Amino acid sequence: MSAGRLLWMGLRLMAAGIAYLVCFVTAYGLVVRGTPPSPGVEPISPGLALLLVSALSTVVMGWLILRSRLTGWSLAAAMVLLFYGVQTFMPQVESLIFQASPGFASHLPAAVVPRLLLAGLLHACLWIPLAGVLYWGWDTFQLLMLYWTETVIVAFWTLMRIATLPARQLGTLTVNGVVRTATNLMMVGFFCLHAGMFIFVHLVFLLVLFSGDWFKKAHGVGGFFSELYLI
Repeated sequence: MSAGRLLWMGLRLMAAGIAYLVCFVTAYGLVVRGTPPSPGVEPISPGLALLLVSALSTVVMGWLILRSRLTGWSLAAAMVLLFYGVQTFMPQVESLIFQASPGFASHLPAAVVPRLLLAGLLHACLWIPLAGVLYWGWDTFQLLMLYWTETVIVAFWTLMRIATLPARQLGTLTVNGVVRTATNLMMVGFFCLHAGMFIFVHLVFLLVLFSGDWFKKAHGVGGFFSELYLI
C-alpha cells in the first residue's frame, strides 16, 4: 500500500474519531445534564479518557465494518446495535445491578440511567452513519435523504399532536393585527405551511447538491424511492 493511500486512510480515520467526539458531546449534552462526578480518584483525566475511548472505538468499529459481510442499511443497523449494546446498554445494566447493593454506585442516581441509555442510543445513531460516510465510503446522498425522511416523520407526528390538542391548550393567534382564538384547524394549517416549505426547500437542496447520478439508477419516482430505501 502506497504512502499516499495510508495517509488518506489515516486522515479519514481521524475524521471519524472527531465525529465520534462531536456526536458524544451533542448526545450526552442534550440528554444528560448534572450527573454527579465519581467520588473516587480517577487514574486519568476525563478528557484524556474520552480521547482514548473515541480512538479505540473508531479503530474497532472500522475493523468490524470492513470485515463484515453485511452491506447498506443492514450493516448500519447491525453496527448501531453492536456499538450501543457494548458501549452503553451493558454498562448501564451493570450500574443498575450495583445500585441494588448498598454502597455501590451511590453517586449515580437510578433516575439517571434511563437518560444515559437514551443518550447512548442517540450517540450511536449519530456517529455510525457519519463514520460510514467519512471512512467506509457509504453513500452521502442516501444518508442525507434518511435524515430528511426523519424530518418528514417528525413533522407528521407533530401535526397529528397539534390536531388532537384540547382547545384550552391552543391559545391565540394574531392575524393581521387581530388576535383570534386558535383552533386545531388554524394551528395545523399554520405549521403545515411552515413545515412543508422547509421540507420542500430541504429536499431541493439535497437533490441539487448531493444526488449526483442517482436519477440514472432509477426509473420514475417509484424506482427512485425503491433504490433509496429498499435496495
